[in-house]
Amino acid sequence: MSAPISGVRIVQALGIAGSAFVSGSILSISFITTPALLDYPSQLASQWSDVYTRGSRIMPPLALLSSSMLAYSSYALSNHGVDATKPKLYALAALLTIGIVPYTFGVMWNTNNKLKARNDEIGVMDKAYVQETAELAKKWNWLNAGRGALPLMGSLVGIVALVL
Repeated sequence: MSAPISGVRIVQALGIAGSAFVSGSILSISFITTPALLDYPSQLASQWSDVYTRGSRIMPPLALLSSSMLAYSSYALSNHGVDATKPKLYALAALLTIGIVPYTFGVMWNTNNKLKARNDEIGVMDKAYVQETAELAKKWNWLNAGRGALPLMGSLVGIVALVL
């Protein structure tokens, strides 16, 4: 193999690893962090807001970087006479990974905004309000798991492309 293909292999590996990292980070919030937050319902809104803010600063840029590497892999391989399947798989992996952004805006936005509003209304703490906040967090948790599945699928598609 020529040097450009060797360089592409590194980019492929980094794109796949980055996509898997993004997925693992997002899914850990759904399977570890949010269930722990639900144990403290009176603090749920502020703690959720903190976790969400931290994640929103880190995950979209990492997803963009990983997607860019996967997209570059697609482009580079399509220009090296490789079977057309591999570039298409890398393109799909890139789209799945960056898919967390439109998923957040299209699927999760209303729930996110409701939970953010709960944080702004932190003085309200009657039992019904706390229960409604917990229900919103549970809904968000499942939506977030769906979001985490996108880069997971992206990394799996990238692995398939790598081993073909």
